[in-house]
Amino acid sequence: HLNNLTTDNIYVGQVLLVKKSDVNTIQTPVQPVNNQTTTNKTPIENTENTVNPFKDINQFNQRTQNEILQLVNNGIIMGTSATTFSPDSTITRGQVAVMLGRLLVNNGISSVPADWDKNSYFADLPVNTKDRELLKYAAVVKSSGVFLGDSNGSLDYSSTITRENMALVLDRATKAIRGQSLVELASGKQSQVLDLHAARKDTRESIEALSALGITVNKEYGPKDVVKRVHFASFLSRAMEFMVPNK
Repeated sequence: HLNNLTTDNIYVGQVLLVKKSDVNTIQTPVQPVNNQTTTNKTPIENTENTVNPFKDINQFNQRTQNEILQLVNNGIIMGTSATTFSPDSTITRGQVAVMLGRLLVNNGISSVPADWDKNSYFADLPVNTKDRELLKYAAVVKSSGVFLGDSNGSLDYSSTITRENMALVLDRATKAIRGQSLVELASGKQSQVLDLHAARKDTRESIEALSALGITVNKEYGPKDVVKRVHFASFLSRAMEFMVPNK
């Protein structure tokens, strides 16, 4: 008995716990990674009892809302105001660098380099940059190998990030946290992406890994498309399931 839930409310692998007293209780599935249960994964705050403060994400299914709130609760992504998330706004390379930097630091994977405010880690971020948070976390992601910069050594922080580059940085972030990349974890698994030819060659393995691991379910990945805030929240939240340090 699904209590009139539609396919928009139910995703593959979801477990519905049906009780006479509470027929709508939904349990998020526990997904093992390399025979390890989620008890060893990067600590993630439970969103089960979290009140949603954002008025502009209610149109998304519950899984997407939970993915957004999970990142907010863990201090990785912020709302654009106390009551808005701006899910359809595009996201820049600088914003992604800050979020992944927070993830690395908050989970004790990386520390902020002692010289972050004395040495420039990217050519377009001098030490007198006004956005001090960007400057700090840019140093974190550069020293961790998550962002390498372009051929000129620049982060290009104000440019929107494309879906192919998002795949690449998520792969590198997983490598930095777990010691294995998404590409390595996806070895032997089948990708469903049909438009891989449109992607830059150095990003193709990362895109295939996202598909093979179920982080994306779209067969038309759209490598050159820009990333919206809602999409990045979902991709990062799902990728975090694989960011498990080796024991």
